[in-house]
Amino acid sequence: MLEIHALGGITLRQVDRPQAGLHSRKEQALLIYLAVTGTTHTRAHLTHLFWGDLAEPRAKANLRRALTHLRTLAAENLTITRQTVTFRRESGYTLDVEQFEQAVQRGISGWQAVVEADYPVSEPPAPIADLQTALEIYRGNFLEGFTLRGCPAFDEWVIGQREWLRQLAIEALRALIAFHQRRGEYPQAIDCAHRLLSLDLWLEETHRELMRLLALSGQRSAALAQYEQCRRLLSEELGLAPQPEDPQPYFERALSLVQAAAAGRLPHGQVLRIYGGYLVRQGETARGETYRRAAREIFRQLGATRELEKMRD
Repeated sequence: MLEIHALGGITLRQVDRPQAGLHSRKEQALLIYLAVTGTTHTRAHLTHLFWGDLAEPRAKANLRRALTHLRTLAAENLTITRQTVTFRRESGYTLDVEQFEQAVQRGISGWQAVVEADYPVSEPPAPIADLQTALEIYRGNFLEGFTLRGCPAFDEWVIGQREWLRQLAIEALRALIAFHQRRGEYPQAIDCAHRLLSLDLWLEETHRELMRLLALSGQRSAALAQYEQCRRLLSEELGLAPQPEDPQPYFERALSLVQAAAAGRLPHGQVLRIYGGYLVRQGETARGETYRRAAREIFRQLGATRELEKMRD
């Protein structure tokens, strides 16, 4: 059984078998790429992805050598032909990325239905247990601290995959915060909020949620300290002050900042990460269709396809 861990670092091993290590970081990356994508790739694509900076004969030779080494660790998991390479999903393996995605998707699809239901403290409902399991699996960012020289296409794939998985973790934590808060389980909700902010310190909504939770649990001084941390962060980085609870002024401000990014006055990625999700979530409730149309147009200008898809009618 092949075990692949790519969240919070890399571990590749065969269970109950003498270990046969891979010879390079590119070989590790190649196996993870094949396993995570789970599709058939041409040799030409793989040589471009990992050895695109080399002449074609040398790149092909390096791929042949890497595949030979991969066979020593995962022969039964790979189908290798003269033209293509495929990771066999039906083979014996575990992949933490896959386990995490599946657990989050099961939990997210069912957690709202159990928010108001009573259950024994020792037996959380299945969707909540799934979200908790997912966050146990999520030990850190995808391929955290892992880089390859001269592989821009691979790096781009890693960045996209890392952000996708991080957003899944954020959604799982949001669901757990709502669940625990509804049940008055403030310590658990506070723990989830702290972990959420460790994934993305820029989520002003979560700062406000944490302030509320701390106040509800009787930790007034901690709530004030959290407000001060949020105020200092926004002031030092963006020259802004925390907004009141009324979502409409915040929506307008988020819209104006994303417009500034579209005009090139602010970094696109940072602004989208901070405010893009907020526009998507609040677009339905914001005052008037004008704001939603404006947000969709800005997402188009920025090429933010994921946000644009979420805002479609």
